[in-house]
Amino acid sequence: MADYVEFLQSEARAPEWPYPVRYGVENQITADVLVLGGGVAGSHAALTLARKGLKTVVVEKGGGKKAGSGGVGVDHWHYACTNPASKVTPEEMVEAMVGSMGEYECGIFDYINYKEGYEALLDCERLGVKIRDTDDEFKGAEFRDERTKLLFSYDYENKYDIRVPGGWNIRGPLYKELQRLGVGIYDRVMATSLLTERGKHGSRVVGATGVNSRTGEFYVFKAKATLLCMANVHRLWVFSTELKGSACMYDPNCVGDGHVMAWAAGAAITMMEKSRPDSGGFDWPDYGVGNASNTWFACTIVDANGKEVPWVDKDGRELGTVSERYRPAPGQRFLLPPPGLCRGERTFRQIRGPASHS
Repeated sequence: MADYVEFLQSEARAPEWPYPVRYGVENQITADVLVLGGGVAGSHAALTLARKGLKTVVVEKGGGKKAGSGGVGVDHWHYACTNPASKVTPEEMVEAMVGSMGEYECGIFDYINYKEGYEALLDCERLGVKIRDTDDEFKGAEFRDERTKLLFSYDYENKYDIRVPGGWNIRGPLYKELQRLGVGIYDRVMATSLLTERGKHGSRVVGATGVNSRTGEFYVFKAKATLLCMANVHRLWVFSTELKGSACMYDPNCVGDGHVMAWAAGAAITMMEKSRPDSGGFDWPDYGVGNASNTWFACTIVDANGKEVPWVDKDGRELGTVSERYRPAPGQRFLLPPPGLCRGERTFRQIRGPASHS
């Protein structure tokens, strides 16, 4: 059989659906807290709640063990500003990040992230995720802190972004701990709407609805509190040919379900109008060699003729060694990390142009 189309033509029928069809079934689920989204963020939220004795339910439209943007793993942990080797405080990082984005950045969210991110990584370590070079594979490397055996990326001098050797397996231990704590896990259930008190637009959220993507069963989740931990929509809107909207490198499931549900329920959504410069089609391959938003940050780049493209710091000074690419320029406090969710603008400024901190 050559392909699926040939199969359909030869059989003159579609293959039998492998799951039971239950369109008429409606399930009622109650909890203290409902967590929508079972990725790394949703799992951490659910674990925290369950440890406090709250009846917690997690709804995830994918498969829980490999769900979310972190489903295939994480190779580095951004903004761990409170790790023992970091020379950058959460306060300094917030000021730099908000300033670099022209105020289109949520400083409150950032501060919580920079203040508590390392503790979240330690929680992963306690659950069995390898976050240190315990086998001394990189002993003596300039990106390794010998005291803690932590490995770092981007800024080897200030050490706030941690490489995670065992990050490929981050979802497994989190999922297993959710099960151990008795968290209700509803995989393959896509949340479709938020329920509001008396059905009134803008009133208190009291739960959500969802549909099982395999069986068609309908779910009504009722909870005292609801946490929306679904992935960022990554700015799907494009306003001109020279500005970039959605960064298509992300999980195709990150289509903005959570934003739509929140808006439909009456939430005010801000900072959606930000666009950034873009190189158009002449860009690095997403998650490929030369992608400056990932751990391969300072790789050597050559042009179409095989000629090496020189690296320069924020002041235009050409860098002679690879090591220099990972360190602040003279008089520079620290390098801003490649921005991850808002990658292009800050990365560009870090490599090619001046900015207050980057």
